Amino acid sequence: MNRPITLRTLLLTNGLTLLAVVAIIVSTPTFARTLAQITTATTPPATVPYQGTLTDASGTPINDSVAMTFKLYAAPSGGTALWTEQRTGANAVPVTNGLFSVALGQVTPIPAEVLAQPLWLGISVNGDAEMTPREAVALPAMAATVPDGSITSAKLTTMTNHLADGNHVPLVGGNKTTTLSTFTLENQPAGDVVVYLTLYGYKDSADVAGSVHLVIDGKGVGTAPLHTLTERFSPIVFHGRLADFKGGTLTIRVDARTESQSTAQVSFGFRNNDPRFGRFVTVMTGW
Repeated sequence: MNRPITLRTLLLTNGLTLLAVVAIIVSTPTFARTLAQITTATTPPATVPYQGTLTDASGTPINDSVAMTFKLYAAPSGGTALWTEQRTGANAVPVTNGLFSVALGQVTPIPAEVLAQPLWLGISVNGDAEMTPREAVALPAMAATVPDGSITSAKLTTMTNHLADGNHVPLVGGNKTTTLSTFTLENQPAGDVVVYLTLYGYKDSADVAGSVHLVIDGKGVGTAPLHTLTERFSPIVFHGRLADFKGGTLTIRVDARTESQSTAQVSFGFRNNDPRFGRFVTVMTGW
């Protein structure tokens, strides 16, 4: 019997084929109070890391191995799938406390010509109908024609870091600003920096006027509104890009602000060290 399942997801891509065997962002099963970090040198992507949460109809996080089917399309609706991967049996997707991640292309390789175009991802769970709407796949630019000899081994290095902060941070009242998380990475390569952020929170009041801000190397690069939060834990997902990072020490900060007229009562993270409801970032440097 198929169980009703709710799926919340963030879709991202990078150059890590190693992501097939390590957890990414929200799917990491354990987070200490300090940061959980994975760093590796990468080559152009052959897999698409995908993460999300699964709950049953009552909102209870699932702990099980779940059959899923993933398809890539060239359009947000209609058309025929360009690629299909079935995760069943021994390849079923492990879900822990509602959290999961997969490296799409690990079971069925994704042809390079498929990744070279705009894509949308369709997902079905436990044999049910494909969920709608499909999710856009944001592939970073990877190919360009450059003069011979202009690319050295030093310029080929990119790095991907997966970080988490599970601390509980409250935000009460109007005209308030607080830092939810600060992440510091050492010895990062020069180039563009792309950060994907997922944070979880809930509101205790109806009037939540404010925003969440992503700051990379001291520069604001992305923002999202707080009013999308619900009275149950819900995610805010967005990303930002910083051009021409000089290399070295990189600092990423996540801030939350309320407007002066707001009577907001918002909580980020359920309790300290909770691995489900914190701030999760994927940082790609050297692009």
